[in-house]
This record gives sequence, structure tokens and C-alpha cells, in this order.
Amino acid sequence: MPGASGTISRPVTDAALAFVATPLDDELRVVGIAEFDAPNAPRDAKQKRKLQDYARTMLPDLSIGQVIDWMGVRPSTPDSLPIIARHPRHAAILFATGPGHPGISGAPMTAGIISDLVAGRTPRISSVPYRLR
Repeated sequence: MPGASGTISRPVTDAALAFVATPLDDELRVVGIAEFDAPNAPRDAKQKRKLQDYARTMLPDLSIGQVIDWMGVRPSTPDSLPIIARHPRHAAILFATGPGHPGISGAPMTAGIISDLVAGRTPRISSVPYRLR
């Protein structure tokens, strides 16, 4: 939302509504909806309105003018487990992808496994659950 940057001074999460409002240089970013569909599926206008309603609930004085919507593909797997492993036929290729929403909280574990694999060490955390199947 361009022009709404002074509304809050830091990222704020509404756990009940499961969304986050983040101030940027000159705008307010409101995110929190995951749609599971084909990468080229059309946008669902109801989702955009839902986020605007959530933002108004969190920030009653928010004046919503222009809204720029964005949708992108997020790397994830059907079971939400990451893939952290060497390619089965090309040892120089390492995978560290797919955890979806828990990706940030799992980043240190992923980094530990990948750094061990790159260094030729046995991973400090077993990578077996995260191998390609």
C-alpha cells in the first residue's frame, strides 16, 4: 500500500488472523495468505479484499488508497518437508529448498546440514528425512 508507510514502525503479526503488516520505505506491506494452486492460476480477488479487511481490523485508522497486489510461487513440497540433500546422480548439486512457511525457522538447521555436506562431513543432523525420494 503505497503512502501508508508511517502507519506502524515495525513488523506486526496478528496471530489470530494469521497475517503480517510490515512497514517499508514508502509503503505498508500486508501478507499472509497462502493459496495452493497451479503456478499460472489466476489471482483470487477475494484474497486481496480479505487482506485489506485484516489490515483495517489491525489498524483502524489506516487509510487505504492505492493497493498493489502481488502473488508469487513459493518453493514447497506436498508434505511441507524440506529437501536438503545431494542430487542422487550429480554430487556437486545440493538441494536446500521446499520447507514453505517454516523455512525461516528451519534455516539454521538447513545451513548446518548443507555446510557439512559441502565440507564432506557427516551432517551433524541426519539429512536422511530430507533426501530426495
